[in-house]
Amino acid sequence: MYDKVTFRIDKVNEPNLSNLETQESRLDKNGNLNFVRYKIKDVENFSVKEYCNGYSIIGSLPKLLFGDNVSMLDRHSTKEAIEKLSDCLLYDMAGAEVSALEFGINTFMRKPPKVYFSMLGDLEGKQTFTRSQRGSTLYYLPNSKRGEKSLCFYDKASEHGSMAGANLLRYELRLQNGYKRLPSILGVPTLTASTLSDRSVYCAILHLWQHMYYSINKLNQLNLKEDSMNSVKTVKDGVKLYRAIMYDEKSIDAFITLLKDNGVFKGTKRGYYNKVREQLLKDVHDVTAPSDEDIKELNTVILNAGAYA
Repeated sequence: MYDKVTFRIDKVNEPNLSNLETQESRLDKNGNLNFVRYKIKDVENFSVKEYCNGYSIIGSLPKLLFGDNVSMLDRHSTKEAIEKLSDCLLYDMAGAEVSALEFGINTFMRKPPKVYFSMLGDLEGKQTFTRSQRGSTLYYLPNSKRGEKSLCFYDKASEHGSMAGANLLRYELRLQNGYKRLPSILGVPTLTASTLSDRSVYCAILHLWQHMYYSINKLNQLNLKEDSMNSVKTVKDGVKLYRAIMYDEKSIDAFITLLKDNGVFKGTKRGYYNKVREQLLKDVHDVTAPSDEDIKELNTVILNAGAYA
């Protein structure tokens, strides 16, 4: 499910990158060398930049392995892609640090991608985001310049002329802003080319990708029962109704799985997972009629993505 990845190699390790063709050299305002851009011989979609303290290697792993980025990588094919990149560079990329990556799924939907965008509201969480729709793409962009996470939903078929008219939606998590910060965001000890295919790292990124989707307010996700509004008499009633509107059974189960993966309840409190699930389901059933089919379809796609782990 990885697409474009940015790797960093420190010159302290004296890397010997081979099989490169110089494309561009750029100087800074003082006439000193700023960077040199290289092309990897016989590889179209990867570029290499050399700076004074290291190298930056950027490209699409599925394009490298499959020739396109509609086909998706699982953990095993991710390892194959890294091995192929090492072969192309004549350099072992295993220890190269990851400073940015794109992670997501391409999925065929019943309707055009834009239909689903209209059902996705604001993204809630500790970090604030701006929802911005530009043409056939919906972004959730961090309001902080130091923000490491952003989301993108877009019409993947529009990138490929041969797929024009197909209802191919891509939902993508983008992580950026440095090799030093990403491991702590994901809760993993290190993030390198070789660990991208480790189950713990892959699942950490997958769970973050799912969690951020579930943090988006869904508009028109559930239809209210006729008398549900009449039941709101207090602040607590209003909060309960709002919370119920945001969930259906599949998203509740995914939320419980997320709690379990993070070990929220331990020991004698493990029974709390079922109690939380039962209470959320009761809140939903008390005030809602059946879910909207379109948003249920998208919820199911996100939930089932765990199969790629």
